[in-house]
Amino acid sequence: KEVVAAVSATPAQRKDLPQVVQITGSVKALNEVHVLPKMPGRITKVLVDVGQVVKAGETLATTEAGDAALRSNQAEAQVQAAKAGLAQAKLQEANASRAFGRAKALKDKGAMTQSEFEQAESGLAMAGVGVQGADAQVALAESNLAIAYKALGDTRITAPFAGIITKKLVNLGGMASPAAPAFSLQDQTSLKLEGAVPASYVSRIQPGMKVQVSVDELPGKVFEATVTRMAPSLDQETRRGAIEIALAKPDGVL
Repeated sequence: KEVVAAVSATPAQRKDLPQVVQITGSVKALNEVHVLPKMPGRITKVLVDVGQVVKAGETLATTEAGDAALRSNQAEAQVQAAKAGLAQAKLQEANASRAFGRAKALKDKGAMTQSEFEQAESGLAMAGVGVQGADAQVALAESNLAIAYKALGDTRITAPFAGIITKKLVNLGGMASPAAPAFSLQDQTSLKLEGAVPASYVSRIQPGMKVQVSVDELPGKVFEATVTRMAPSLDQETRRGAIEIALAKPDGVL
């Protein structure tokens, strides 16, 4: 028995077919740092723990600040003393200016000798120099105060950017050192995929190329991404090229 089948013909269209590339790699935070203390000293407070979300500039821990606090207090007192010296120098300059004005008036009337007038003029000039010196002392004291404040601030171990604490490497009462990390911090709002691609694809992939990424652990989930780096040469042992891909808005699922 013959069966008549209705067949509709559609004109052929030319389309680009997506290419799937298998990448061996791992997903990492785009920004990940070891947070180092700026000053050595004993840990006096630990304010965060692993998994805690922190803000940029937030204090994670503190080291002993005894000497730094004393130096700050001393520097503050030196600023106050320098400012008092400046105020006194300005008062002396004002007195010298009035004395010079009187001397000039007397000289103009012929009631003061040239020697006496020059003495008043010299006194005004010396008073002006005294103000300049006192002003410089204030600037020096304020500079020393800024240095002291920085040293005091450096007893705080702070987060360089907002993120999540992934490691805590210090404990209360332990010693901190600028050579040893105190915490590890990740910004997990921006992730990257670091891996390697087969040699046959290296020449086809360029930085800036838009791609879609899927991972075995999340079947059916696709992430929009951008190639940020593509090694121009191959690894001599694996014959694969290193690649870095920035993932857009991972939403915490990776």
